[in-house]
Amino acid sequence: MLGGVFTVPGLAQSKDVDQTVLEYVRAIRVQRGRVSYTVDVTISASVPSLSKAGILKAVKKQSQEDKPSYEPVSFDGDGMIKTNIIARYLQAELDAQKPEEKLAVEISPLNYKFTPKGRSKLGGRDVLVYEVKPLRHHSGLFHGTVWLDPQTRLPLMESGKLEKLPSIWLKEITFTRVYDLFGGVSMPSSIHSEVKTRIVGRSLINIEFANYRIQDSGATSTVAIAEDTPHSIK
Repeated sequence: MLGGVFTVPGLAQSKDVDQTVLEYVRAIRVQRGRVSYTVDVTISASVPSLSKAGILKAVKKQSQEDKPSYEPVSFDGDGMIKTNIIARYLQAELDAQKPEEKLAVEISPLNYKFTPKGRSKLGGRDVLVYEVKPLRHHSGLFHGTVWLDPQTRLPLMESGKLEKLPSIWLKEITFTRVYDLFGGVSMPSSIHSEVKTRIVGRSLINIEFANYRIQDSGATSTVAIAEDTPHSIK
């Protein structure tokens, strides 16, 4: 658990704001400002109605507060999946990293109402559960649930449905992001997204992360390598 007295810039220090939520926001912002990493990524996408699928393998690099970059390693599958599904997904991720957009979609009391749902179990681990609802209609915000580690306040899973869709051709977007903890750092281990469109039906995207090479400027040992680490949550 995070100790001491602190403030979170941009958030009103009010009795109406859950202290655990403030600790969660602070933990995420601190990590974002000091952690860089490289990770192997496998992106699998498909459009079942068209019997089309593809798999992209790449190396993702993320430096402190900067946009991520992807170095392709290989692609196997239909070219339409690569250009219309995977490429658009990655471009949306880059767009969400713009400074003004980061703040606009941050999971914090600036953008969401947090409702505590008590404690639960996730993959055998104790978790704190919060329902989150957007405070306004903005692309990238979702209605769903976040699961937090009780000790570090870092996220272990996020799941929900986007409230505002970026195109009239889309009917619904749902997602689940699962995280692993590496020495006090929370990193995605998998992301599953399902997009329902008005033309071709469902598009499925699964992303798996492996072999994290983490550089934490705030840690005693600045480089931590996690190779083939078993996922803590299934």
